[in-house]
Amino acid sequence: APRFSEEVGLRSGFHGDIGSYRAELVAVDLLAIDDIGAENPTDLVREQFYLLVEERVTRRMPIIVACNFSRNELEQWVGSRIHSRLLGACEMLEIHATDMRAKEKERRIRKT
Repeated sequence: APRFSEEVGLRSGFHGDIGSYRAELVAVDLLAIDDIGAENPTDLVREQFYLLVEERVTRRMPIIVACNFSRNELEQWVGSRIHSRLLGACEMLEIHATDMRAKEKERRIRKT
């Protein structure tokens, strides 16, 4: 997701070519979006993300979205329109696990 935000920002400011970037993402066989929520989206990024999700859902193309949010937190972050489309088109899997990076950091601290 940070890469998506960066590309949308760059293309809107310098190239004016957001549509072709989105078309590239729509065309891939499987779109995996990792780290939703790593940064705060602008209205432009949110709108482009909605259009991307909408087009892939309409074409019945798979999307994998990974985040560290609950369903309610995800809705707050992406907005109700995108959240609704994702819930309607995707199977939501909640995985509750230990943060391996935090666990490793704790292990290193204990060693010192």
